[in-house]
Amino acid sequence: LFAVDGLISFILNLPDTARYTLRIHEVRTSQVIQDVLVQRSQIGILYVSDMTEQFMHRTFTKNGLEFVPFFDFPPHAYISSRHPLSSQKELTIEQLLPYPYIRYEQGSDPAQLSEEVVIPKVYSQKTIYVTDRSTMLSIIANTDAYNLGTGCLLPRIVGPDVISVPIKGPVGTMKIGWVKRKNAAMSPEMTKYIAYLQDSLNKVMSKSDYVS
Repeated sequence: LFAVDGLISFILNLPDTARYTLRIHEVRTSQVIQDVLVQRSQIGILYVSDMTEQFMHRTFTKNGLEFVPFFDFPPHAYISSRHPLSSQKELTIEQLLPYPYIRYEQGSDPAQLSEEVVIPKVYSQKTIYVTDRSTMLSIIANTDAYNLGTGCLLPRIVGPDVISVPIKGPVGTMKIGWVKRKNAAMSPEMTKYIAYLQDSLNKVMSKSDYVS
């Protein structure tokens, strides 16, 4: 979500006379890496969890890519503001298991590239597969379903219907960052966009109890 928030800030600060074409793609992790590798995208934004760190960094090294971290975030549950658990200050995975778990469609990606590899042994008898974040957030806002993520909810993107609650326990962290080709020159516009991404995450960090 902070990627969209950063893009909005970038657009709002462009001069009225500017001419531009912007592209932002929401795709699976493997496609993010491939798009940067073939220079379809200047950068890709993703995260590395404690469980995927070794695999991901081997992948970056093998493909001549550089991963630049922003912050580490503890996992959170995204739930509706009307969810039966919405009043809780913290949640355990066990509390969430009776509710539908929303997962991103992995396709043929190896498990190590899945965004779901955040917390081990998340087993649910109710699973909903989606391919985009908008659908996920709409389902969460209107049902008792949940998803796991960084907890970076920005009001101008999400609104008040979805909230995030920290996951309690030794669950590791999620390292948010961006990836680019090694030694690739960054355009001035991309450098500005990355600065807006940092600003967006700084806003989240300043209003929370996160430890970077």
